[in-house]
Amino acid sequence: MLSTSSGLTSIEIPKSVTSIGADAFFDNSALTSVTFEAGSALTTIGTRAFESSGLESIVIPKSVTSIGDDAFFGNSALTSVTFEGNAPSSVGTSAFHDVADGATANIGFLATGFVLDGGGLWNGLVLVRAAAPAPSGPVGPVLACMPESPPAVGALVTCTVTGGDAGIDILWRAAYNPVIAEAGRDARRVGVGGVLVHRSRLQRSVRS
Repeated sequence: MLSTSSGLTSIEIPKSVTSIGADAFFDNSALTSVTFEAGSALTTIGTRAFESSGLESIVIPKSVTSIGDDAFFGNSALTSVTFEGNAPSSVGTSAFHDVADGATANIGFLATGFVLDGGGLWNGLVLVRAAAPAPSGPVGPVLACMPESPPAVGALVTCTVTGGDAGIDILWRAAYNPVIAEAGRDARRVGVGGVLVHRSRLQRSVRS
């Protein structure tokens, strides 16, 4: 467990560290940069670990599953939090509150678990999802569907098609597990998180 409250201005946390302890960098306003060694095994960022520090941005390793209460509370200069993987299974109360106005949570195109609250935010952050990756070679129409919250089971959701028809409805079978309702026989589901990629000719669009 890493725990220190020195006057550090920057630190690279070794990949062997699995937990950042409570109050580890609490009130260290001089700390503006925290990076993680490639292959980080970090799973836990403890309560108030970076509260009231001087961080401006941070990249959360994909191995992190828990962020404690007030972990980044009061980081008034914090504008960007990038998640390398899916949403942590546990995010404590006020973990990202009182950061810079408009601070973003930047996530990958296939990232899952980032469900928006009633105000359209994720734990106080503006969610920014990466664009779909460009095809590596010639392909047919591409169908992509990534709602931030799963629709009701059995609902029809209209998704955007690039390079083909304007849209097509899909049947939502279960949370983040859609199936194509009408598409070419070679259509297939690729990846996770409710993403559908259709690489064959769409027969037609279906509207509810």
